[in-house]
Amino acid sequence: PGVASVAERAAAALGLDYAGVDILDGALGPQVIEVNGNPSFDWIWDALGQDMGVEIAQHVGQLARARRAARKDWADLGAGPAPPRGP
Repeated sequence: PGVASVAERAAAALGLDYAGVDILDGALGPQVIEVNGNPSFDWIWDALGQDMGVEIAQHVGQLARARRAARKDWADLGAGPAPPRGP
């Protein structure tokens, strides 16, 4: 698997919607070193001039809308609130 796939799987395994994942890409392929649930993206601003706050806010908004819709779907079926999310 590629580096992005490994990072996504590491965050998902911990139930994180977004994360900073430190990866060492060596002879054995991508290896997860650390997963940060509250990462700092300052280096992206320094390197690219891109504010990750906007990207994160948009992503969180999309997740909130999807979860609200899922709760509504469950309620429409008479099943009560949507079950908690997790592994």
